[in-house]
Amino acid sequence: MGVILEMQDREEKEQEVAAGLAARVAAGRAAKEAGAAFEKKLDLYLATLRQQRIVEYVEKNGPQWARRGRTYVRTQASGADRAGILRDARAFALEAKSTGHKDGKVKAFEQKRISPKQKEHLDAAARVGAPAMLLLEWRLPSGEGRWFFVPWSEMNWRGKKSVRMAEMLAWMISPDDFCARFRSFVGQAPAVAS
Repeated sequence: MGVILEMQDREEKEQEVAAGLAARVAAGRAAKEAGAAFEKKLDLYLATLRQQRIVEYVEKNGPQWARRGRTYVRTQASGADRAGILRDARAFALEAKSTGHKDGKVKAFEQKRISPKQKEHLDAAARVGAPAMLLLEWRLPSGEGRWFFVPWSEMNWRGKKSVRMAEMLAWMISPDDFCARFRSFVGQAPAVAS
């Protein structure tokens, strides 16, 4: 009888572990899909800024990967997610990050999510007077995303490892206001068609 109970306990524990793993995989998949949707929307807005002749060129950066056997490993980090040239010949750097929730609570955005290479790029752009921006999306438990458009020079990380959404409310925008906020930040109005 004792052996049967032990087997049942082991089976229940294995089922709990499997259910937990399945939940983490599903949450990871949902986060990846939400992040991809966020990036797609950002790319559409940047394309609009190109059509408005505010942005002349924009490039999506990403880490470089190499195949090692059956897996891929990161071989080189990249700078800010988007880098480009404005119509007035200035460069710009834009880092976009999306963060979600856990157990129904909105997570803080951790500074470590910005790689040293990305921070170096944003710092260098800001130092020489080029627009350097951080676009954060907080995904709420409802699935809704809240956007925050922050000049990099305004991010005060001194002594902090993370920021909470409540600390960023001054920078909250509607996603549909992204183009207007970008134009305002870089100091340009749409070009008049000639």
